Amino acid sequence: TSYASSSFTPPANATLLVFVFATGTVAAAPTLTGHSVDWTLETSILYNTVDTGYLFWANTGDSVAAGSVTFDCTGDAATGLVIVVTSFTNSDLNTPTPIKQVKTGAATSTNPTVTLDTALSTANAYVVAFGCPRNTPTATPPVHDMQWTEFADHGYGTPTSGASAAWRSGGETGSTVSFTMVSSNWGIIAAELYSKDQGPPLVPIIGGGYMEGA
Repeated sequence: TSYASSSFTPPANATLLVFVFATGTVAAAPTLTGHSVDWTLETSILYNTVDTGYLFWANTGDSVAAGSVTFDCTGDAATGLVIVVTSFTNSDLNTPTPIKQVKTGAATSTNPTVTLDTALSTANAYVVAFGCPRNTPTATPPVHDMQWTEFADHGYGTPTSGASAAWRSGGETGSTVSFTMVSSNWGIIAAELYSKDQGPPLVPIIGGGYMEGA
């Protein structure tokens, strides 16, 4: 029930996002470890009946060594998975969470699509990923202004499954993001990240501790 990525060296003082698209598991509270940082499970989405996508995040410090991340779904082993890692070096580290909003979706159709609850801010960064029973998804990334960059399109054969992901740094004003792909059973996760100084600050409380500012 424990699955490790290949080794990588993340940047210092950045936000790491890890998408895991796992087949054959519906684990409700899996964990992610690695790089001596505190990982948070932000959200998950069930798709294709028995497959689940997860999004984890963590902030790095001044120095981070090379290593892997390990996904663990004890109690409900996966039959395979894709781990997708990305980092944002200009994220807001002085806020309770670097993620402004996140949205999930699942359907059986062409063109995996997600519509976030509010319009994306042009000052922030965005990342979206989906899983489906295709090896590989062979999807075209979002083409809004031709500024989205696909950084993952991987899969495996037993059982047939894969995942694709894309990111963009600023410039969006809408709320809907779509890939282009043939019909499949897909599950998608999208996140908007605060750029530096864009998130609500941590406000000190007299007597110690912190609270989230408005």
